[in-house]
Amino acid sequence: MTVTSEFPGDTPEMVLAALLQEVATELASSAALAGSVQVALSRCRFSVPPDPETLTKLQGLDRISQSLDSVSRLMASLSACLPQDVMVATSALNADQRHNNLPQRITRSGRTESGESLSRPGDVAWL
Repeated sequence: MTVTSEFPGDTPEMVLAALLQEVATELASSAALAGSVQVALSRCRFSVPPDPETLTKLQGLDRISQSLDSVSRLMASLSACLPQDVMVATSALNADQRHNNLPQRITRSGRTESGESLSRPGDVAWL
């Protein structure tokens, strides 16, 4: 049975180790983003200092970035341990994804030949 991908230019399968490495890269990027948000929040000036409960909740950003970084390192380690002949169907990446371009980014179809993301830095979706 041939598995077809919903993404133009994608192959129906990819090496699982490569997929895990791409997931590791995505997690590392998210960890860096969480760290940047933490720095931005620390630079905010409030008219009234946040209460201790709010400050404790804001510490969650640090835990998020540390957890993302740890899971990223775990994925990279697992990727290095896997044989290169284990394949995964790229169509499986479409299931239950809320971030509409995540599958393209982790299968590298959302990147240029040099590996750069096709999304532009500074693109902001305001709530």
